[in-house]
Amino acid sequence: MVVEAGNRSGAILTALNAVDQNREVFSVPGRIFDKQSLGCLRLIRNGAIPVQNAEQILSHIENRLFKTLKPRQENISLDLTREEKIVVSKLNHEPVHIDDLVSNTGMELTRMLSILLELELRGVIQQLSGKQFVLGV
Repeated sequence: MVVEAGNRSGAILTALNAVDQNREVFSVPGRIFDKQSLGCLRLIRNGAIPVQNAEQILSHIENRLFKTLKPRQENISLDLTREEKIVVSKLNHEPVHIDDLVSNTGMELTRMLSILLELELRGVIQQLSGKQFVLGV
């Protein structure tokens, strides 16, 4: 919101850039012959919203301020194999070393590496340093 500014002031140049980027800019119209009102009048001519008080600004933006947005979460179908489900069931958000996964599942190391790579590529898990794994974040 620009209340008073000359035609070439820094505030006007910044506000004009905001208008060019389709941002909402508010300006208080002033006296048409006052040099300190020329910038605000120029802003209004270029797309700024003329206002006289804070209530006008609030009424313009209140539907975005007080309307809560519902979080959106997409359901992703993973179609995990039996072995992948076993590995995922052994993971959580605490790092688990690959040796512990092999020992807890009874799978061979080469098979475990293959399953972990596939799960990581699909975003189901994440590999941390030291061959430790967690559920995808």
